[in-house]
Amino acid sequence: MLFPSLTNREGRPFDQVQLTGMLMSCVIGIYPSERTRKQPVTVDMCLYLDTRRAAESANIHDTIDYGGAVKEIAFILEYCEFQLIETAVEAVCRHFLRTYQADHCLPTVDAVMVRISKPSALTHGIVPSVQVLRRRDDYPMQSEKVSCGSIYKIHSASDSSLHMLLASGDAPIIVRDLLPNAETILPFGRWTLDGTPIKSRTPVTLADATSKVLQDTSAGANQPRLLLIQGRPPVR
Repeated sequence: MLFPSLTNREGRPFDQVQLTGMLMSCVIGIYPSERTRKQPVTVDMCLYLDTRRAAESANIHDTIDYGGAVKEIAFILEYCEFQLIETAVEAVCRHFLRTYQADHCLPTVDAVMVRISKPSALTHGIVPSVQVLRRRDDYPMQSEKVSCGSIYKIHSASDSSLHMLLASGDAPIIVRDLLPNAETILPFGRWTLDGTPIKSRTPVTLADATSKVLQDTSAGANQPRLLLIQGRPPVR
């Protein structure tokens, strides 16, 4: 798949990190039969950024961790259970443009193109897909200061929501005290849940409303201190 070239304000073409042919399984669709079973989707994505620092440092933290990015997409698609492809595409774009910033100990992504297809949705070999291109300027950051850091709204729609917690300090955090409708978290970096270590970018379901997560600060100051939080919007 060929992605278009984009340039920055100085006219220099952005570098591209491409992840293509990702095959995932998730609940997506508006029909009753689609709400009770998972179906395959394919995802193609191009991240536009400057990779020169990573080329010089040979440090994975200066560029996109491919495996980590795939886990993040899988988390968003599998746990949010979107109704429309359009909503799913938008959520993935917003995540990479709002979460991936130097202030978060992650490389800054300047633009992203995402294509999601549902190969089994129609008959006669017809494959519906949605492809969008978004830039970082399209999504101003929305944050709220809390006692344990800052909460950023990544995505919010009628069927699901995504927030990011940028943690500060070393006090235990009860996620549902911050977001009562939180269901699942995806930690970046080293964390524990009720005293048990959890792997970075491994989804964890919040089965207990009082479950406490704690950041492991021994990893060093240059490690991400993020929680990606999936939840359901409040019933109106």
